[in-house]
Amino acid sequence: MPELDQPKESTKPKSEEAHSAIVRHSAVISLFNGLGVLGGLVLDMVVAALFGLGQATDGFFLAFTVPQFVMLVLQGSFVSGLVPVLTGLQDGERTRAWTVFSRLLNLSGVLLVAISALGWLAAGWITGLVGAGLEPPQRAQAVSLARILFLMLPPLGLAEVLRAQLNALERFAVPAAGNVVRYMGALATLLLGYHTWGIRALAFGYVVGALAQMVLLAVAIAWAGGRYRFSWSLSDADVREGMRLLMTRAGGIGLRRSGLILERFLASFLPAGSVTALSYARRMSLSLFQVFANSVSAAILPTLSASARAGDGPALRRSLRLGYRLLSFITCPAAALMAALSTPIVWVLFQRGAFDAADTALTAALLTIYALNVPALALVQVLLTPHYARRDATAPTRHMAWMLGVNTLLAWGLMRLIGVHGLAWASTLTAFLSVARAYWLLRPLGGLDLGAYTARVVAASCVAGLAAWGGWAVAGCLGWATTTINALLVAASTGALGGLLYLAVGQLLRLDELPRLLQLVQGIGDARQAMGGKR
Repeated sequence: MPELDQPKESTKPKSEEAHSAIVRHSAVISLFNGLGVLGGLVLDMVVAALFGLGQATDGFFLAFTVPQFVMLVLQGSFVSGLVPVLTGLQDGERTRAWTVFSRLLNLSGVLLVAISALGWLAAGWITGLVGAGLEPPQRAQAVSLARILFLMLPPLGLAEVLRAQLNALERFAVPAAGNVVRYMGALATLLLGYHTWGIRALAFGYVVGALAQMVLLAVAIAWAGGRYRFSWSLSDADVREGMRLLMTRAGGIGLRRSGLILERFLASFLPAGSVTALSYARRMSLSLFQVFANSVSAAILPTLSASARAGDGPALRRSLRLGYRLLSFITCPAAALMAALSTPIVWVLFQRGAFDAADTALTAALLTIYALNVPALALVQVLLTPHYARRDATAPTRHMAWMLGVNTLLAWGLMRLIGVHGLAWASTLTAFLSVARAYWLLRPLGGLDLGAYTARVVAASCVAGLAAWGGWAVAGCLGWATTTINALLVAASTGALGGLLYLAVGQLLRLDELPRLLQLVQGIGDARQAMGGKR
C-alpha cells in the first residue's frame, strides 16, 4: 500500500497516513454502497407497491432464501478471504500476481457453476424444506422461482473475485458501484416484464443484474491493466492458501447466515405476509450495515493485512481502534434514529399501491427491533477482521457456530411466545451477545480499551433516539403527520434534531471522532475525483 511501501515520500507519520487512507477509502466505498442501498430500497418499494404483503411475495422470498444465503456467503467470504493473499502479491512480480488471480478466478468459476447446477436440480427439495409451511400451490411457484434465482450465482461469485483483486489494488470505487448496477438491472427487468411474467420478472431481474455487475467489474480489471490467463494449478501455494482462507471464511459466514434460513423456515408457518415483512424490515436495517460496516471493514483489511505480515502489533491495534470507533460513532446514533422513526420510514418508503396501513404497522414494528442490532453486526465484522488479516479463520468460524446455536434457541423459543416479533428479537439479542464475545476474543491483542468509549456513544445515541421519538409522537398528537409528504418532513425534522443532540451530547462526553467523520464526509464529496485518480 502506498502509505506503507513509500514512507520516504510523505512527511506524515505512518500511522496518520494509514488512518487517513482508511477514512478516504471508507468515504469512497460509503458513497457507492449508499447508492447501492438506495437502488435496493427503490427495488423493494416497487415490489411492495406491485404485490404488497401476501402469498406471492412470501413465495418469492422463500424461493430466494437459499440463493440469497449463497450470495451473502460469497459477498462476505471472497473479499476477506482473498484480499490478504492478493495484497501480499502486489509487492512482487506483477505477472505472478495476475497468474494467481486468474487461477483463483478459474477455480471459483468451476465451483460456482457446480453449486448453481446442484441448486437448480435440488430446487424442489430445498424449497420444500425451507418453505415447509407453504400451501402446495405456493410451493410449486416457489420451486419455479428458485430455479431461476440459482442462475445468478456464477456471475455474482465471479464478480466477488474481481472485487477482491480490485480492492487488493486499492481500487474501491468501481467494485462498490457494482451493487448499483445489479439493483438497477433487476429493477429495469421487473418493470419491463411485470405484466408478462408477474413475480417471475423479479427473479429474472436478479439474474440480469448479476450479469451486469460481473461485466462492469471485468471492465474495471481490464482498465487496471489486468492480464487474465486461462491457467489451472492446484499445486500453486498461493492458490491453495487463497482457497483455504476462502473456504474457511465461507464456512464461518455460512454458519452466521444460516440464521436467515432458520428465520424464514419458521416464518413460513406464520400468517401470510410474515416472511415478506421480516424481509423488508431486515433489508432496511441492513442498509446501514451495508453502507458503513462493509465500507470500513473493506478499507481497513488491506492495512491490517500489511501490518499482520510485518508483525506490527501497534499498527494493527491502531487501525482496529480507528475502525471500531468510527463505526460505533456512526452506526449507534443511526440505528437509534431508525428505531425511533421506524413508522414514518416505512410509511414514506412503502405505503402505496398494494401495501396498506396494516402492512406498514407490522413492518415498522419489526424494523424497530432489527435496527437495534445494526451497530452490533457492524462492530462484529470489524472485530473479526484481525483474525482474517493474520490468515486465521478458525476463531471466527467457531464464533459463527456459537452465534448460530444461540440464535436457533432464541428464535424457536421467542417465536412460540410472541410470533413474528420473536424472530426479530432473536436476531437482535444474538447480535448483542456476538459483539461481546468477538471483543473478548481479541484480548490477546491487548490495548484496545473500548468499553468506556462504547458506553459514551450508546448514552449519546439514546438521547438522540428519545428526542426523535418524542418529536414524532408530539407531531402525531398535533395532527402534523397526516399525509406522506408531511410524515417525510416531520421525520426529517425530528431526525435532524436527534442528530444535533447526539453531536452536542457527544461533545460533552468527549467523543472525539467528529473530525474523522467530517473527513469521511469530505471524502464522499471527493469520491468521483478519487475514482478518477485511481484510474
